[in-house]
Amino acid sequence: MRLSSRDIHTEASHETASRFHTCRIVGGHSDYWDPHGADSSRRHVGSGIRQESELPEQFGIALHAYHENFSRLPPGWIADTQVGVPGWGWAAMALPYFEEYNLVNLIDYGRNIEDPINDRARVATVQSFLCPSDNASGNPTFILNASTAPNIEFPLGQDHLPLRMASSNYVGSLGTNTLFDSTGTDDCPSHYIVGEGADKGNGPFYRNSKVNYKNVRDGLSHTVLVGERSSEQMDSTWVGVVHGAKDPIWRIVGHLREPPNGSGHMGHGHPWAMFSSEHSTLTNFLFMDGSVKPIFDEIEMDVFAAMGTVRGFEVIDDSQF
Repeated sequence: MRLSSRDIHTEASHETASRFHTCRIVGGHSDYWDPHGADSSRRHVGSGIRQESELPEQFGIALHAYHENFSRLPPGWIADTQVGVPGWGWAAMALPYFEEYNLVNLIDYGRNIEDPINDRARVATVQSFLCPSDNASGNPTFILNASTAPNIEFPLGQDHLPLRMASSNYVGSLGTNTLFDSTGTDDCPSHYIVGEGADKGNGPFYRNSKVNYKNVRDGLSHTVLVGERSSEQMDSTWVGVVHGAKDPIWRIVGHLREPPNGSGHMGHGHPWAMFSSEHSTLTNFLFMDGSVKPIFDEIEMDVFAAMGTVRGFEVIDDSQF
């Protein structure tokens, strides 16, 4: 699927965002919420311990509002090929629902991320996307380098790299896929996707995805939508996937094949592609029902993986996390 410039602007526009009431979903019920008078801080209980969540409630509100308007979540990233163009990611598409109207007006969604017309937007800091506990909050941009993957062709070239990008500490869930190539071989050490269908996730965010809540059979309260990513683990961004870059897709999504703050020792994926945080023993996650819950590092791996799929038909008991 390829979206035209008009299609992209229709989805990510101030006018579109202002046509509806922003809706908040809590515990499966909806109530109308005033975006100008809400308290963005929220406390959640996990495993009997009261924690201060630093994953803003605004993420849940914004993504539910997007879903209410389009009857689906934003695509994980928009691209004509696996790591193609224009590359804009799920957070960039949802910017109007974070009330980032001035930033939206800077972006030409019909042009590639690296296009000079998007120079200012590409490095713009969105405070909602930065965790106060992370080093990225004091250094809100990073340098994205070119991929050095062997035997990979880059049809659009790499002359645009290195490229300065805005940082984010929150990435979407690709699910439990770890982006294997079509032969079943892990893409490590190339860190670049190859193979037919290698960019399809079984979670809510993947290339040109159109996930509707009605199709989430595992329960919204048990399915991860967004999670934290430490900048010490990997520099991530809200902007999108840049073709020809190193680890381009993992900059905006993560997988649930390894526990939070893992090291890749389980052999299911790459440590830089996981969820992680600077908090002691836990990482905060936004679930599809709008709740934010801390997940502890020692969670059972099969339980954590089950939270990654939208149609895995796993059964999860709340007492398990």
